[in-house]
Amino acid sequence: MSIETQRRRNTVWFVAYTAACALVFLPTLRNLIHVALASDTYSAHFAHPFRQHLLLWMERNRWSKTLTRSTSSAAVLLLAGAVLGALGWRGTAAAPESDWLALSIMGFLFFFWAGFLLFYGSSAFKAALFSLLFLLLMVPIPGFLLNRFIAWLQVGSADVTELIFQMSGTPVLRQGLIFVLPSVSIEVAKECSGIPIPPRPC
Repeated sequence: MSIETQRRRNTVWFVAYTAACALVFLPTLRNLIHVALASDTYSAHFAHPFRQHLLLWMERNRWSKTLTRSTSSAAVLLLAGAVLGALGWRGTAAAPESDWLALSIMGFLFFFWAGFLLFYGSSAFKAALFSLLFLLLMVPIPGFLLNRFIAWLQVGSADVTELIFQMSGTPVLRQGLIFVLPSVSIEVAKECSGIPIPPRPC
């Protein structure tokens, strides 16, 4: 059997396997869509799977030169995905938009990667590692990590702003993230971090 024929056959099985995983994780994927539609922070999550599949397709001749089956590695990823998925489902059942959603999505990704290992092998997995890891962008950042990152960017923006005031010779008093000028006060808000912030409820 030629490599091209084997690749096509494995691709058909892999697509069917991925569709089955999507059905199993359908509540999780629905919650992700809901979060992405409700928040500008995660609005780009829809595009990541399409970009990843495009990268895989463009590089298929490189990573599919040798096709094998890595059942042991796939079994490890399946077990890890089952654990993460179970933990995530338990948390999102009570709060669909909670940080537990990240665990559920990670569980789905582990299942996807396990299928890739099973149908294409470890050599193909290593060759396509960048494209496969690109899917990590689907995972919503937990709120406590996102808030810390935003706070760090706020402080950085404030430091740069203070430097600009000093270089321009503008008299200013800095109080944390607030700059007091003779006629106006300026606060470095969360939006200055460059990350879209969900609108605050009125």
